[in-house]
Amino acid sequence: MTLQDLYTELTTAGFDIHFGVAPVGTKCPYGVLTDIAHPNFIADDKTYAKTTECTLTLVEAGAHDFELEQTIEETLDGLNIPYTVDESWLPEEGVVETYYSIAIYGGVPSAEVES
Repeated sequence: MTLQDLYTELTTAGFDIHFGVAPVGTKCPYGVLTDIAHPNFIADDKTYAKTTECTLTLVEAGAHDFELEQTIEETLDGLNIPYTVDESWLPEEGVVETYYSIAIYGGVPSAEVES
C-alpha cells in the first residue's frame, strides 16, 4: 500500500479528498491527506523498510456525520491500515475536525502523489 493507493481508494469510495491542502471554498465534508514523516528502517547504509506517517483530517460542518466517519473507518479497515483517531471542535470556524493518524508501510514520499 502506498500513499497514492490510499488516496485513490478514498476518492474511489466517493470522498472529497485533497492532498496537502483543500482549495479555498471547498464545501464540508471533505478530507485532507497530509504526509508527516518517513521513519524508515535503515541499516548498513540501506533502507530496508519504508514507512509513511500521515494524517487524514476529516472536516465536517457543525457536527459529526457518524455514518461518514464509519464509512471512512471501514475503508481503512478494508485496506488493513491501522489508525488512531482524535478530534477537535473549532467553534470560530463552525467545524469539527477528526484526525486519523495512519502509518503506511511501503509508502512513497508526498512528491510522488498526484491530487
